[in-house]
Amino acid sequence: MTIFRLLLIGFLLSACANISPKQANNSNSKESNNTQAMQTSTANKQSQQGLVGNYILIEGDNTFSEGVNGYSKSYTKGKLNINQINEQDYGYRYTVQLEGKKHPEGFYGVIYKKGDKFYQKVLDQNSSILEVRDNFRLEQEDDKLTLFFGKLNGHKLLIWKRSQEENKTMCKEYKEAFHDYKQLYEDNFDQFTVRDIH
Repeated sequence: MTIFRLLLIGFLLSACANISPKQANNSNSKESNNTQAMQTSTANKQSQQGLVGNYILIEGDNTFSEGVNGYSKSYTKGKLNINQINEQDYGYRYTVQLEGKKHPEGFYGVIYKKGDKFYQKVLDQNSSILEVRDNFRLEQEDDKLTLFFGKLNGHKLLIWKRSQEENKTMCKEYKEAFHDYKQLYEDNFDQFTVRDIH
């Protein structure tokens, strides 16, 4: 009788040992699926955020190359704000402080999204035509945003990080860029003709 009990206990233990790894695998699989779901959810939230928001400058440089007058200087600080005008157009205004300069510079314009590519819309000062230019590149990864502006004999590269804080402390140049952008682009946007050769 004792041998029979020992065999029965041994059989039950071996059966439990066979079930246990499957249950552990199911548990690991569920945890893995939950982790993937959380990562997907986070990625979706980031993509839903899109471009709109406030940013602070992480790093940047301004390069100009023309003989002995060429230079490459770093931007030391900056603030950027992007708002959505319509489904394809985003307004931007920013200030950056170039090393060696006493005051920051203010800039503004329109980013145009066509398919999965970004362009810059530039207003022809002599008309009400917005030209779509491809001397611009935008890359977005997580909370980082890189803007590249090509120009004759050089470029400007700016790397920004999304900020949850509003740009409440605005310098004079930022206020001017904000005002000029609003007056030139935002208030008149529907009146412009777009010239797009891309």
